[in-house]
Amino acid sequence: MRGNPFYRLVSPAWIGTLVLVGFLLASQACGYRFAGGGSLPAGIERLYIPTVQNRSAETGIETTVTNALVEEATRYLKAQAGATDTADGVLLGEITRIATTTVSRSGERTAAERRVEIEMRLRLEDASARELRRIEQLRADRVYDVIDGDEIATEANRQRALAEAAQDLAERAYQRLTDDF
Repeated sequence: MRGNPFYRLVSPAWIGTLVLVGFLLASQACGYRFAGGGSLPAGIERLYIPTVQNRSAETGIETTVTNALVEEATRYLKAQAGATDTADGVLLGEITRIATTTVSRSGERTAAERRVEIEMRLRLEDASARELRRIEQLRADRVYDVIDGDEIATEANRQRALAEAAQDLAERAYQRLTDDF
């Protein structure tokens, strides 16, 4: 088969190369860009993110969400301010709701999976407290497994789902706050 000239055209190495070239061409044609390409309005490069306000009953979620927002800002901004007096802008957030619902059941009254949803609002201000952008409703959710008879493992799954939802919130917030959303 290796003597066949057609084999050289359809060899695994060529197929991989063709798939990669096709993907690159297709992604350019539809306007796809990798995340992080945008910038915040009004030339904000140094952003201060205070701890978000927590209006839910979920203790400690404000720290998880704030850390996710800081991580996202650190990833894409050139500089992140440590205090308001050195910042070009401030990102203020408020967690408005956390809800848990059953997704599937393993019996009539036994949950097998649950969904946890975080909802929040954000406001981006410049250094003079002038509002630049407002996001009234930002949501993210994750499904987690309920371990029958093991509340500790179920709560660990729930906390992991909350952390993943917080990261999704931070990514969506950055996408919506940047100039090219």
